[in-house]
Amino acid sequence: MIKFIHYQPSKDAEVMKLPVRASYKCMKLLKEEDGLVIGLDDDGTNYNAYEALLFHALQIGYDWMGETMPWKRENMVNIMDQCFTEFMEMLPEFFGKKEEVTEPKKIVRKGTEPEKK
Repeated sequence: MIKFIHYQPSKDAEVMKLPVRASYKCMKLLKEEDGLVIGLDDDGTNYNAYEALLFHALQIGYDWMGETMPWKRENMVNIMDQCFTEFMEMLPEFFGKKEEVTEPKKIVRKGTEPEKK
């Protein structure tokens, strides 16, 4: 799944749609390449982790689109400045929602139904 965040590099520029794919691979890269995890740190929020997560999500998004990502790591703070809420709201959509486990339905195969009296 690909989602898009909206970014306007300057007040005179057109709004761009940037492809994002946050995934397990994205979270793994965040840990392996950056040594970061999403969560709380001493000052309340680990902002570097969100910027790195966006960077990896954009890389994967552009890759899925068959394009080369034009952004560098240092651009993430400016992109996040405009689309932090949009990005954070879409993250759960990439990982799906946890469904309640229920008892499986009994499957009755044709020809094995109980006889009706």
